[in-house]
Amino acid sequence: MNIMLRILRATGRVEVPHLVVEQLVELSKTMPGDCAECLGLLTAALEDVFEIYGWEAHARTVLTEAINSGDPAAKAIAVTTINKLASRGFTNFRGMV
Repeated sequence: MNIMLRILRATGRVEVPHLVVEQLVELSKTMPGDCAECLGLLTAALEDVFEIYGWEAHARTVLTEAINSGDPAAKAIAVTTINKLASRGFTNFRGMV
């Protein structure tokens, strides 16, 4: 996870975003804050925001894990990501918080 965070912090991009988001779903059970941060960085850098529709359910799972984790920092990252997604037109994430 540390490598993924460093890559996304530096570039905001990965080669195959949907595969990364699928992996984040699995990791979010044990590292909800890191996964929420990865998702936030990944979605912020997407040029084609409509790509999110292809993995929206996975993104919801990652964000839900962070919100329900009991970790205030993870929840804050998830809420920030949800708000940024909403500002880009993805208002269907808003009902999560």
